[in-house]
Amino acid sequence: LKKAAQRLGLTSSAVSQALSKLEAQLGAELFEHDARPMKLTAAGLRLLEESRPLVAAAQQLAAQVSSRSLKEFTLRLGIGETATATIGPWLVSDLMSQVRRLETQTLLTKPLTEQLRTGSLDVIISPDPLLSEDRWTHCGLYDEDFLLVASRAIPLPQAPDELRLAGMKHPFITYADGSSDELVMSRILRSMNIHPFRRVAASASCMLMGLVAQCQGWTIIPPTNLWCGRQFLKDVRFCPLPGGRRVTRTMWAVSGRQVPAEMSEVVAEAAKAAFENRMMPELKGISSSLGRSCRLLGGR
Repeated sequence: LKKAAQRLGLTSSAVSQALSKLEAQLGAELFEHDARPMKLTAAGLRLLEESRPLVAAAQQLAAQVSSRSLKEFTLRLGIGETATATIGPWLVSDLMSQVRRLETQTLLTKPLTEQLRTGSLDVIISPDPLLSEDRWTHCGLYDEDFLLVASRAIPLPQAPDELRLAGMKHPFITYADGSSDELVMSRILRSMNIHPFRRVAASASCMLMGLVAQCQGWTIIPPTNLWCGRQFLKDVRFCPLPGGRRVTRTMWAVSGRQVPAEMSEVVAEAAKAAFENRMMPELKGISSSLGRSCRLLGGR
């Protein structure tokens, strides 16, 4: 007991108490306590033999996790619709080289969140961290300002009153129900007391931008959504929201606390790298103002 205590950095009394607790938990005597020196009982010998591979496996797993080695992990990643159409390919390409196996799921924000809640996914990239309980971890990746985008065939509103007038004359192009962006767009319109005479719903950003351009419409979207329909940029104009109003969308990496911290960190780092090194140059190539409307959150 004295030698074991020295190796463990404990007192002999603490080691003795730990042995007694272990015997009580197992309901079996592990040592012949009256023998000098102490000897293992049959139960003690079996525990010693059977526990060695288990202890070795636990130590190996701890070493893998602490060394940030993810080569033995399968990562189940959920990507929201906006990230899928923008940083998605760069993100997935980066992660494929870092984990043993990568499984991806693309969904709208709400069903994506439910997949994470039920344990079907390890990490999700989402614009709305709907999960607020302590069991979830959230890492902010980047945020974007919502912009006013309008067809070149109509005057670009510069004030809230002008935007209300445009809403009475020209169709508002929005997203279909279920999109987190559609909820924010509707909230912005209500806060500005704007009631478009006509709404046209699109299921994807490319379609939305095309409808703005072709139908003399207008919309309110973040820069990366605008980039998804960049083939229509020559037919639209964009600017900050009138009246100095500022509304932002933050992209998050969300995971359960049972997921190894290194796994969620690798996803967050890869997403930030894809946005900083790939997406930002694309936006700045369109307009310097687009680049200023986006910000990387935190360091990498």
